[in-house]
Amino acid sequence: MEPPTPVGGATPGSTGIKEGIMELVKFKNRTVTLPKSYDAFFRKGDDFLLFKSDDELILKQVQYPEIKRKALSPSKKPPMTLEEICEIVREVRRKTRKKN
Repeated sequence: MEPPTPVGGATPGSTGIKEGIMELVKFKNRTVTLPKSYDAFFRKGDDFLLFKSDDELILKQVQYPEIKRKALSPSKKPPMTLEEICEIVREVRRKTRKKN
């Protein structure tokens, strides 16, 4: 396998520009079809920024802080019961009363 072709005419190790692999993709009916090798990169619900310059489009994955990523990802735990929620509320109220 050949080493990746630097994007943007950069030389490997230059500052400010990351190395990347440039591949040919087709544009048809307002859709870009990516090679199968990119399937692992994308997850359902991912957000991307699209940057346009004169002759190029750049798709940049949005990196959320860990807390937002956890909030957006489906929970593996079953939802809390109403009784569990009520007990948490009671505990918070008890602590609040003790402070006052």
